[in-house]
Amino acid sequence: MNETKEISVPVLDVYLDTENPRHDPIKDQDKIIEYLVSNEKIKPLAKDIVDNGISPIDLFAVLKDGSGRYIVLEGNRRLCALVLLNDPDKSPRSARSHFQKLAAKMESPITEIRSVVFKSREEADTWIDRRHEGAQNGIGIIQWNATQKTRRNLNRRKKDPNALAQTLLEYAVKRQFLTQNQTKEILTTATRYLGNPFFRETMGIASKRSNADVEIKASFNDFDKILEKFCGDLADEQSVVSSRSSKTDREDYAKQLIEEGFAPSVSSQKLKLSNRKFHDGNQTKPDLPDKRNPDPDKRKYIIPSSGFSVFVKDHKLRRALKELKNIPVGDFPLAVALVSRAFLERLYCLFYEKKAGHSIDLKSKTHEILGKVIGLIEQDKSLTSFEKNALGALKRVQANDTNVLSPKTLGANAHLGFYPNASELNREWDNIQAVLLYMLNRM
Repeated sequence: MNETKEISVPVLDVYLDTENPRHDPIKDQDKIIEYLVSNEKIKPLAKDIVDNGISPIDLFAVLKDGSGRYIVLEGNRRLCALVLLNDPDKSPRSARSHFQKLAAKMESPITEIRSVVFKSREEADTWIDRRHEGAQNGIGIIQWNATQKTRRNLNRRKKDPNALAQTLLEYAVKRQFLTQNQTKEILTTATRYLGNPFFRETMGIASKRSNADVEIKASFNDFDKILEKFCGDLADEQSVVSSRSSKTDREDYAKQLIEEGFAPSVSSQKLKLSNRKFHDGNQTKPDLPDKRNPDPDKRKYIIPSSGFSVFVKDHKLRRALKELKNIPVGDFPLAVALVSRAFLERLYCLFYEKKAGHSIDLKSKTHEILGKVIGLIEQDKSLTSFEKNALGALKRVQANDTNVLSPKTLGANAHLGFYPNASELNREWDNIQAVLLYMLNRM
Protein backbone atom coordinates (compact mmCIF):
# COMPACT_ATOMS: atom_id res chain seq x y z
CA MET A 1 0.00 0.00 0.00
CA ASN A 2 1.40 3.41 -1.00
CA GLU A 3 2.47 5.78 1.79
CA THR A 4 1.45 9.38 1.16
CA LYS A 5 1.25 12.55 3.20
CA GLU A 6 -0.90 15.66 3.02
CA ILE A 7 0.56 19.16 3.08
CA SER A 8 -0.44 22.73 2.30
CA VAL A 9 1.55 24.30 -0.53
CA PRO A 10 1.52 27.97 -1.66
CA VAL A 11 -0.30 28.21 -4.99
CA LEU A 12 2.46 30.19 -6.68
CA ASP A 13 5.10 27.67 -5.55
CA VAL A 14 3.49 24.78 -7.46
CA TYR A 15 4.30 24.22 -11.13
CA LEU A 16 1.96 22.98 -13.83
CA ASP A 17 2.83 19.57 -15.22
CA THR A 18 4.83 19.77 -18.44
CA GLU A 19 3.68 16.20 -19.19
CA ASN A 20 -0.03 16.78 -18.60
CA PRO A 21 -2.00 14.39 -20.89
CA ARG A 22 -4.31 17.30 -21.79
CA HIS A 23 -1.64 18.64 -24.13
CA ASP A 24 1.58 17.70 -25.89
CA PRO A 25 4.71 18.17 -23.75
CA ILE A 26 5.23 21.89 -23.12
CA LYS A 27 8.27 23.08 -21.17
CA ASP A 28 7.33 26.75 -20.71
CA GLN A 29 4.84 27.45 -17.88
CA ASP A 30 3.38 30.54 -19.61
CA LYS A 31 2.66 28.51 -22.73
CA ILE A 32 0.95 25.79 -20.65
CA ILE A 33 -1.28 28.49 -19.11
CA GLU A 34 -2.04 29.90 -22.55
CA TYR A 35 -3.02 26.46 -23.84
CA LEU A 36 -5.22 25.61 -20.85
CA VAL A 37 -7.05 28.96 -20.94
CA SER A 38 -7.69 28.59 -24.68
CA ASN A 39 -8.70 24.92 -24.69
CA GLU A 40 -9.68 23.63 -21.24
CA LYS A 41 -12.43 26.00 -19.99
CA ILE A 42 -10.37 27.70 -17.28
CA LYS A 43 -12.54 30.86 -17.30
CA PRO A 44 -15.76 29.21 -16.03
CA LEU A 45 -13.75 27.13 -13.57
CA ALA A 46 -12.13 30.28 -12.15
CA LYS A 47 -15.54 31.97 -11.84
CA ASP A 48 -16.89 28.94 -9.96
CA ILE A 49 -13.93 29.11 -7.57
CA VAL A 50 -14.65 32.80 -6.95
CA ASP A 51 -18.32 32.02 -6.30
CA ASN A 52 -18.01 28.78 -4.33
CA GLY A 53 -14.37 28.23 -3.39
CA ILE A 54 -12.20 25.22 -4.14
CA SER A 55 -13.76 21.76 -3.78
CA PRO A 56 -13.07 20.38 -0.28
CA ILE A 57 -13.53 16.80 -1.49
CA ASP A 58 -10.82 16.93 -4.18
CA LEU A 59 -7.21 17.22 -3.06
CA PHE A 60 -4.37 18.04 -5.43
CA ALA A 61 -1.72 15.41 -6.19
CA VAL A 62 1.84 16.77 -6.30
CA LEU A 63 5.34 15.43 -6.84
CA LYS A 64 8.62 16.92 -5.64
CA ASP A 65 11.08 16.97 -8.51
CA GLY A 66 14.88 16.79 -8.36
CA SER A 67 15.13 20.57 -7.85
CA GLY A 68 12.83 20.51 -4.84
CA ARG A 69 9.91 22.08 -6.74
CA TYR A 70 6.35 20.78 -6.45
CA ILE A 71 4.78 19.63 -9.73
CA VAL A 72 1.02 19.12 -9.83
CA LEU A 73 0.12 15.70 -11.23
CA GLU A 74 -3.63 15.92 -10.60
CA GLY A 75 -5.49 19.24 -10.58
CA ASN A 76 -3.74 21.16 -13.38
CA ARG A 77 -6.91 22.99 -14.44
CA ARG A 78 -7.72 24.00 -10.87
CA LEU A 79 -4.14 25.10 -10.24
CA CYS A 80 -4.11 27.16 -13.45
CA ALA A 81 -7.31 28.94 -12.39
CA LEU A 82 -5.91 29.65 -8.90
CA VAL A 83 -2.60 30.93 -10.29
CA LEU A 84 -4.44 33.41 -12.50
CA LEU A 85 -6.72 34.52 -9.67
CA ASN A 86 -3.64 35.15 -7.53
CA ASP A 87 -1.63 36.77 -10.33
CA PRO A 88 -3.82 37.82 -13.31
CA ASP A 89 -0.75 39.18 -15.11
CA LYS A 90 0.27 35.58 -15.80
CA SER A 91 -2.80 35.09 -18.01
CA PRO A 92 -2.69 35.46 -21.82
CA ARG A 93 -3.10 39.10 -22.87
CA SER A 94 -6.52 38.42 -24.44
CA ALA A 95 -7.89 37.06 -21.13
CA ARG A 96 -6.05 39.31 -18.68
CA SER A 97 -8.88 41.78 -18.01
CA HIS A 98 -11.25 38.85 -17.43
CA PHE A 99 -9.07 37.37 -14.66
CA GLN A 100 -8.36 40.81 -13.19
CA LYS A 101 -12.11 41.38 -12.74
CA LEU A 102 -12.58 37.92 -11.23
CA ALA A 103 -9.68 38.40 -8.84
CA ALA A 104 -11.12 41.74 -7.71
CA LYS A 105 -14.39 40.00 -6.77
CA MET A 106 -12.68 37.38 -4.65
CA GLU A 107 -13.17 38.31 -1.01
CA SER A 108 -10.72 35.75 0.42
CA PRO A 109 -7.97 34.78 -2.06
CA ILE A 110 -6.93 31.12 -1.96
CA THR A 111 -3.17 31.22 -1.60
CA GLU A 112 -2.52 27.62 -0.50
CA ILE A 113 -3.78 24.25 -1.67
CA ARG A 114 -4.20 21.03 0.28
CA SER A 115 -2.19 18.40 -1.56
CA VAL A 116 -1.17 14.75 -1.36
CA VAL A 117 2.55 14.29 -1.99
CA PHE A 118 3.58 11.25 -4.05
CA LYS A 119 7.13 9.91 -4.30
CA SER A 120 6.88 9.16 -8.01
CA ARG A 121 4.59 9.51 -11.01
CA GLU A 122 4.08 5.75 -11.02
CA GLU A 123 2.80 5.87 -7.44
CA ALA A 124 0.22 8.51 -8.39
CA ASP A 125 -0.81 6.87 -11.67
CA THR A 126 -3.15 4.33 -10.03
CA TRP A 127 -5.30 7.05 -8.47
CA ILE A 128 -5.14 9.42 -11.43
CA ASP A 129 -6.37 6.58 -13.65
CA ARG A 130 -9.32 6.05 -11.28
CA ARG A 131 -10.41 9.65 -11.87
CA HIS A 132 -9.92 9.98 -15.60
CA GLU A 133 -10.44 6.63 -17.30
CA GLY A 134 -14.15 6.11 -16.73
CA ALA A 135 -16.03 3.48 -14.75
CA GLN A 136 -13.44 0.71 -15.29
CA ASN A 137 -15.88 -1.99 -14.26
CA GLY A 138 -16.69 -0.16 -11.03
CA ILE A 139 -13.28 0.85 -9.67
CA GLY A 140 -13.36 4.26 -11.36
CA ILE A 141 -15.79 7.12 -11.07
CA ILE A 142 -19.25 6.13 -12.38
CA GLN A 143 -21.15 9.08 -13.75
CA TRP A 144 -24.81 9.48 -12.81
CA ASN A 145 -27.26 8.55 -15.53
CA ALA A 146 -30.24 10.75 -16.40
CA THR A 147 -32.50 9.04 -13.84
CA GLN A 148 -29.96 9.43 -11.04
CA LYS A 149 -29.30 13.10 -11.87
CA THR A 150 -33.02 13.82 -11.84
CA ARG A 151 -33.53 11.92 -8.58
CA ARG A 152 -30.82 14.04 -6.94
CA ASN A 153 -32.36 17.27 -8.21
CA LEU A 154 -35.79 16.23 -6.95
CA ASN A 155 -34.36 15.39 -3.52
CA ARG A 156 -33.00 18.96 -3.39
CA ARG A 157 -36.26 20.43 -4.69
CA LYS A 158 -34.31 21.72 -7.67
CA LYS A 159 -35.96 22.16 -11.06
CA ASP A 160 -35.16 19.47 -13.58
CA PRO A 161 -36.47 18.94 -17.14
CA ASN A 162 -37.04 15.25 -16.36
CA ALA A 163 -38.94 15.89 -13.11
CA LEU A 164 -42.44 15.17 -14.40
CA ALA A 165 -41.35 12.04 -16.25
CA GLN A 166 -39.37 10.76 -13.26
CA THR A 167 -42.32 11.11 -10.88
CA LEU A 168 -44.68 9.39 -13.30
CA LEU A 169 -42.28 6.53 -14.03
CA GLU A 170 -41.66 5.91 -10.33
CA TYR A 171 -45.41 5.81 -9.83
CA ALA A 172 -45.69 3.41 -12.78
CA VAL A 173 -43.17 1.09 -11.12
CA LYS A 174 -45.24 1.14 -7.93
CA ARG A 175 -48.31 0.20 -9.97
CA GLN A 176 -46.24 -2.46 -11.77
CA PHE A 177 -46.81 -0.93 -15.20
CA LEU A 178 -43.00 -1.01 -15.56
CA THR A 179 -39.98 -2.51 -13.85
CA GLN A 180 -37.28 -0.33 -12.29
CA ASN A 181 -34.78 -1.46 -14.93
CA GLN A 182 -37.05 -0.33 -17.75
CA THR A 183 -37.26 3.24 -16.42
CA LYS A 184 -33.51 3.76 -16.93
CA GLU A 185 -33.88 3.31 -20.68
CA ILE A 186 -37.01 5.38 -21.29
CA LEU A 187 -36.71 8.47 -19.07
CA THR A 188 -35.49 10.83 -21.79
CA THR A 189 -38.07 9.55 -24.29
CA ALA A 190 -40.83 10.05 -21.74
CA THR A 191 -39.56 13.58 -21.10
CA ARG A 192 -39.72 14.44 -24.82
CA TYR A 193 -43.38 13.41 -24.96
CA LEU A 194 -44.32 15.03 -21.67
CA GLY A 195 -42.66 18.25 -22.83
CA ASN A 196 -45.41 18.62 -25.41
CA PRO A 197 -48.40 20.60 -24.01
CA PHE A 198 -50.92 18.82 -26.24
CA PHE A 199 -49.66 15.43 -25.11
CA ARG A 200 -49.85 16.43 -21.43
CA GLU A 201 -53.40 17.68 -22.00
CA THR A 202 -54.29 14.35 -23.61
CA MET A 203 -52.89 12.52 -20.58
CA GLY A 204 -54.96 14.75 -18.28
CA ILE A 205 -51.83 16.33 -16.75
CA ALA A 206 -51.93 19.97 -15.66
CA SER A 207 -48.26 20.27 -14.57
CA LYS A 208 -45.27 21.39 -16.59
CA ARG A 209 -42.52 18.90 -17.38
CA SER A 210 -40.10 20.39 -14.81
CA ASN A 211 -42.63 20.05 -11.98
CA ALA A 212 -42.17 16.99 -9.78
CA ASP A 213 -45.55 17.60 -8.08
CA VAL A 214 -47.83 16.23 -10.77
CA GLU A 215 -51.37 17.59 -10.98
CA ILE A 216 -53.87 15.57 -12.99
CA LYS A 217 -57.35 16.54 -14.15
CA ALA A 218 -58.80 13.05 -14.33
CA SER A 219 -59.91 10.25 -12.04
CA PHE A 220 -57.22 7.95 -10.69
CA ASN A 221 -58.62 5.01 -12.66
CA ASP A 222 -58.74 6.91 -15.95
CA PHE A 223 -55.24 8.27 -15.42
CA ASP A 224 -53.89 4.79 -14.63
CA LYS A 225 -55.42 3.52 -17.86
CA ILE A 226 -53.64 5.98 -20.14
CA LEU A 227 -50.40 5.92 -18.13
CA GLU A 228 -50.20 2.13 -18.38
CA LYS A 229 -50.75 2.34 -22.14
CA PHE A 230 -48.07 5.02 -22.49
CA CYS A 231 -45.60 3.06 -20.35
CA GLY A 232 -46.23 -0.10 -22.33
CA ASP A 233 -45.50 1.72 -25.57
CA LEU A 234 -42.39 3.34 -24.08
CA ALA A 235 -41.02 -0.06 -23.04
CA ASP A 236 -41.83 -1.65 -26.41
CA GLU A 237 -38.82 -1.08 -28.66
CA GLN A 238 -40.97 -1.80 -31.72
CA SER A 239 -43.78 0.60 -30.78
CA VAL A 240 -44.50 3.89 -32.50
CA VAL A 241 -43.36 5.82 -29.42
CA SER A 242 -39.70 4.84 -29.59
CA SER A 243 -39.46 5.78 -33.26
CA ARG A 244 -41.18 9.19 -33.03
CA SER A 245 -39.19 12.29 -32.13
CA SER A 246 -40.75 15.37 -33.75
CA LYS A 247 -43.50 17.58 -32.34
CA THR A 248 -45.89 16.34 -35.05
CA ASP A 249 -45.12 12.70 -34.22
CA ARG A 250 -45.84 13.23 -30.54
CA GLU A 251 -49.10 14.98 -31.22
CA ASP A 252 -50.10 12.25 -33.70
CA TYR A 253 -49.50 9.68 -30.96
CA ALA A 254 -51.67 11.74 -28.59
CA LYS A 255 -54.44 11.78 -31.20
CA GLN A 256 -54.07 8.01 -31.53
CA LEU A 257 -54.59 7.63 -27.78
CA ILE A 258 -57.75 9.73 -28.06
CA GLU A 259 -59.07 7.68 -30.99
CA GLU A 260 -58.39 4.39 -29.18
CA GLY A 261 -60.29 5.57 -26.10
CA PHE A 262 -57.36 5.88 -23.69
CA ALA A 263 -57.58 9.64 -23.11
CA PRO A 264 -59.35 10.36 -19.80
CA SER A 265 -62.34 12.61 -19.32
CA VAL A 266 -60.87 15.86 -18.01
CA SER A 267 -62.51 17.42 -14.97
CA SER A 268 -62.08 20.78 -13.27
CA GLN A 269 -60.89 19.06 -10.07
CA LYS A 270 -57.12 18.66 -9.82
CA LEU A 271 -55.46 15.73 -8.05
CA LYS A 272 -51.79 15.76 -7.14
CA LEU A 273 -49.10 13.10 -7.35
CA SER A 274 -46.16 14.17 -5.19
CA ASN A 275 -43.36 12.10 -3.70
CA ARG A 276 -45.05 8.98 -5.06
CA LYS A 277 -48.31 9.69 -3.22
CA PHE A 278 -51.60 11.11 -4.46
CA HIS A 279 -53.18 14.10 -2.76
CA ASP A 280 -56.78 15.22 -3.13
CA GLY A 281 -56.79 18.72 -1.71
CA ASN A 282 -55.20 18.23 1.72
CA GLN A 283 -56.28 14.61 1.99
CA THR A 284 -53.29 12.29 1.48
CA LYS A 285 -53.92 8.91 -0.14
CA PRO A 286 -50.67 6.98 0.29
CA ASP A 287 -52.23 3.57 -0.24
CA LEU A 288 -53.89 3.43 -3.64
CA PRO A 289 -56.46 0.75 -4.42
CA ASP A 290 -54.63 -2.19 -5.91
CA LYS A 291 -55.72 -2.33 -9.53
CA ARG A 292 -53.26 -5.07 -10.36
CA ASN A 293 -55.56 -7.70 -8.90
CA PRO A 294 -59.28 -6.83 -9.13
CA ASP A 295 -61.69 -9.28 -7.49
CA PRO A 296 -60.88 -12.57 -9.29
CA ASP A 297 -64.47 -13.75 -8.97
CA LYS A 298 -65.67 -10.77 -11.00
CA ARG A 299 -62.82 -10.37 -13.47
CA LYS A 300 -63.67 -11.18 -17.06
CA TYR A 301 -60.20 -12.28 -18.19
CA ILE A 302 -57.45 -14.22 -16.46
CA ILE A 303 -55.00 -11.36 -17.07
CA PRO A 304 -55.99 -8.20 -15.14
CA SER A 305 -56.71 -5.09 -17.19
CA SER A 306 -53.86 -3.29 -15.35
CA GLY A 307 -50.51 -4.43 -14.04
CA PHE A 308 -49.43 -6.79 -16.82
CA SER A 309 -47.69 -4.33 -19.15
CA VAL A 310 -44.71 -5.98 -20.79
CA PHE A 311 -43.24 -6.34 -24.26
CA VAL A 312 -42.98 -10.04 -25.11
CA LYS A 313 -40.23 -10.66 -27.65
CA ASP A 314 -41.11 -14.26 -28.52
CA HIS A 315 -43.92 -14.11 -31.09
CA LYS A 316 -45.52 -17.39 -29.97
CA LEU A 317 -45.65 -16.25 -26.36
CA ARG A 318 -47.01 -12.91 -27.54
CA ARG A 319 -49.85 -14.57 -29.47
CA ALA A 320 -50.74 -16.81 -26.53
CA LEU A 321 -50.76 -13.81 -24.21
CA LYS A 322 -53.06 -11.96 -26.58
CA GLU A 323 -55.51 -14.85 -26.47
CA LEU A 324 -55.43 -14.93 -22.67
CA LYS A 325 -56.31 -11.24 -22.70
CA ASN A 326 -59.30 -11.83 -24.97
CA ILE A 327 -60.88 -15.16 -23.93
CA PRO A 328 -63.57 -14.64 -21.23
CA VAL A 329 -62.46 -17.00 -18.48
CA GLY A 330 -65.96 -17.34 -17.01
CA ASP A 331 -67.38 -18.52 -20.34
CA PHE A 332 -64.42 -20.61 -21.53
CA PRO A 333 -62.33 -21.76 -18.52
CA LEU A 334 -61.10 -24.87 -20.31
CA ALA A 335 -59.84 -22.85 -23.29
CA VAL A 336 -58.11 -20.42 -20.92
CA ALA A 337 -56.50 -23.32 -19.03
CA LEU A 338 -55.19 -24.87 -22.24
CA VAL A 339 -53.72 -21.60 -23.51
CA SER A 340 -52.27 -20.96 -20.03
CA ARG A 341 -50.56 -24.34 -20.16
CA ALA A 342 -48.99 -23.56 -23.54
CA PHE A 343 -47.95 -20.08 -22.42
CA LEU A 344 -46.42 -21.18 -19.11
CA GLU A 345 -44.57 -24.21 -20.50
CA ARG A 346 -42.95 -22.12 -23.25
CA LEU A 347 -42.13 -19.34 -20.79
CA TYR A 348 -40.42 -21.75 -18.39
CA CYS A 349 -38.35 -23.29 -21.20
CA LEU A 350 -37.30 -20.01 -22.80
CA PHE A 351 -36.37 -18.43 -19.47
CA TYR A 352 -34.32 -21.46 -18.43
CA GLU A 353 -32.47 -21.58 -21.75
CA LYS A 354 -31.75 -17.84 -21.54
CA LYS A 355 -30.38 -17.97 -18.00
CA ALA A 356 -28.71 -21.40 -18.06
CA GLY A 357 -27.11 -20.82 -21.45
CA HIS A 358 -28.09 -24.16 -22.95
CA SER A 359 -31.14 -25.91 -24.38
CA ILE A 360 -33.65 -27.94 -22.40
CA ASP A 361 -33.41 -31.72 -22.57
CA LEU A 362 -36.42 -32.69 -24.66
CA LYS A 363 -37.13 -35.58 -22.27
CA SER A 364 -37.49 -33.21 -19.29
CA LYS A 365 -40.94 -32.94 -17.75
CA THR A 366 -42.51 -29.53 -17.17
CA HIS A 367 -42.50 -29.78 -13.36
CA GLU A 368 -38.75 -30.59 -13.50
CA ILE A 369 -38.08 -27.57 -15.75
CA LEU A 370 -40.15 -25.39 -13.42
CA GLY A 371 -38.05 -26.56 -10.47
CA LYS A 372 -34.88 -25.49 -12.29
CA VAL A 373 -36.45 -22.14 -13.18
CA ILE A 374 -37.30 -21.53 -9.51
CA GLY A 375 -33.70 -22.36 -8.57
CA LEU A 376 -32.36 -19.78 -11.03
CA ILE A 377 -34.69 -17.05 -9.80
CA GLU A 378 -33.80 -17.78 -6.17
CA GLN A 379 -30.20 -16.81 -6.96
CA ASP A 380 -31.28 -13.22 -7.66
CA LYS A 381 -30.78 -11.25 -4.44
CA SER A 382 -32.44 -8.12 -5.85
CA LEU A 383 -36.00 -9.50 -6.00
CA THR A 384 -38.70 -7.08 -4.91
CA SER A 385 -41.16 -8.03 -2.19
CA PHE A 386 -43.82 -8.59 -4.88
CA GLU A 387 -41.48 -10.93 -6.77
CA LYS A 388 -40.47 -12.84 -3.63
CA ASN A 389 -44.11 -13.43 -2.71
CA ALA A 390 -44.91 -14.51 -6.27
CA LEU A 391 -41.91 -16.86 -6.29
CA GLY A 392 -43.26 -18.47 -3.12
CA ALA A 393 -46.59 -18.98 -4.88
CA LEU A 394 -44.81 -20.47 -7.91
CA LYS A 395 -43.05 -22.94 -5.61
CA ARG A 396 -46.47 -24.01 -4.35
CA VAL A 397 -47.65 -24.42 -7.95
CA GLN A 398 -44.66 -26.66 -8.63
CA ALA A 399 -45.01 -28.70 -5.43
CA ASN A 400 -48.80 -29.17 -5.37
CA ASP A 401 -50.12 -31.35 -8.20
CA THR A 402 -53.69 -30.26 -7.45
CA ASN A 403 -52.93 -26.56 -7.94
CA VAL A 404 -54.99 -25.26 -10.85
CA LEU A 405 -51.84 -24.02 -12.66
CA SER A 406 -49.57 -26.94 -11.78
CA PRO A 407 -48.12 -28.79 -14.79
CA LYS A 408 -49.99 -31.98 -13.79
CA THR A 409 -53.40 -30.29 -13.47
CA LEU A 410 -52.97 -28.32 -16.70
CA GLY A 411 -52.02 -31.57 -18.42
CA ALA A 412 -55.15 -33.24 -17.01
CA ASN A 413 -57.26 -30.39 -18.45
CA ALA A 414 -56.03 -31.30 -21.93
CA HIS A 415 -57.52 -34.80 -21.53
CA LEU A 416 -60.63 -33.62 -19.69
CA GLY A 417 -59.40 -35.42 -16.61
CA PHE A 418 -60.09 -32.22 -14.70
CA TYR A 419 -62.32 -29.26 -15.59
CA PRO A 420 -60.96 -25.92 -14.35
CA ASN A 421 -62.74 -23.31 -12.28
CA ALA A 422 -62.56 -19.69 -13.57
CA SER A 423 -62.09 -18.05 -10.17
CA GLU A 424 -59.33 -20.47 -9.21
CA LEU A 425 -57.51 -19.76 -12.45
CA ASN A 426 -57.74 -16.01 -11.84
CA ARG A 427 -56.65 -16.25 -8.22
CA GLU A 428 -53.60 -18.41 -8.93
CA TRP A 429 -52.59 -16.20 -11.86
CA ASP A 430 -52.72 -13.21 -9.50
CA ASN A 431 -50.48 -15.05 -7.03
CA ILE A 432 -47.69 -15.75 -9.54
CA GLN A 433 -48.12 -12.73 -11.84
CA ALA A 434 -45.14 -10.74 -10.51
CA VAL A 435 -42.70 -13.60 -11.09
CA LEU A 436 -44.10 -14.19 -14.61
CA LEU A 437 -43.39 -10.52 -15.36
CA TYR A 438 -39.91 -10.99 -13.86
CA MET A 439 -39.19 -13.80 -16.34
CA LEU A 440 -40.64 -11.97 -19.34
CA ASN A 441 -38.62 -8.84 -18.63
CA ARG A 442 -35.37 -10.80 -18.53
CA MET A 443 -35.70 -12.72 -21.79
